[in-house]
Amino acid sequence: MGNSSSLKDEMIEKLWLPKAKEAWSIICPRRKKHARMCMLTLSDGLDLGEVSKLEEANLITREDSVGWVSSMNKRWRVEAENIGLVIDGHVYDSSFLTPSCPLVSHFPFDILNLDFGSQDADMNEGRTETELMAFEKFIDLQGQNGKRKFLVIFTVPINSCDLDCARVARGSDATRVNGWGGLRLDEYSEHIAEQSEKTDFIQAIADSVIRKYGYSCSNGLVPLLCSDSNRILFSVAGVLVR
Repeated sequence: MGNSSSLKDEMIEKLWLPKAKEAWSIICPRRKKHARMCMLTLSDGLDLGEVSKLEEANLITREDSVGWVSSMNKRWRVEAENIGLVIDGHVYDSSFLTPSCPLVSHFPFDILNLDFGSQDADMNEGRTETELMAFEKFIDLQGQNGKRKFLVIFTVPINSCDLDCARVARGSDATRVNGWGGLRLDEYSEHIAEQSEKTDFIQAIADSVIRKYGYSCSNGLVPLLCSDSNRILFSVAGVLVR
């Protein structure tokens, strides 16, 4: 399969792999040394650098991993790499992670690698908002399935479109949780255009969603911004405990 992109290599080495090692020490402290974590990864069907690196570090096995890709052709390519289960579909569809979604029955996971930068999207405007709402669905499903400790890695492309804060709030507030008063966005303008403000907002929303579903992240979500001449990717990662 194709070589890892330089941006993804950077994210794996600087953030994803170190956090996966931290997660193993928390999730598997009393298990035997051969214990491995179960990972879900969003993939572009070409680059499985995260699977290879975590497998080399004896943190996962590809046979116990689950991959999500956007098309059947990509599914076939990933299946050829001996990934245990590969599911194809669009993360931007309204049916994603509803009870009819084939991925839902496979929760929970030890590692959620939510690399939305790997997914095909037919829009720029509204993309980040949709990815933030999907992030919340993932965290909610982990909790519904009794997962008390897991690593979450959340990666989104930063594009030129303004970020609609009110839309994110409406999407989150549509799912009510006892004792949760809703997202507090007083310090943010209704629309965000600046890159630094976008990354601050994305991390703040991710932190809030984690608390909404009863998890804590003792060391906080660790951010990483990577860019080249073609794209900007923002990734946060942390081990969640309930």
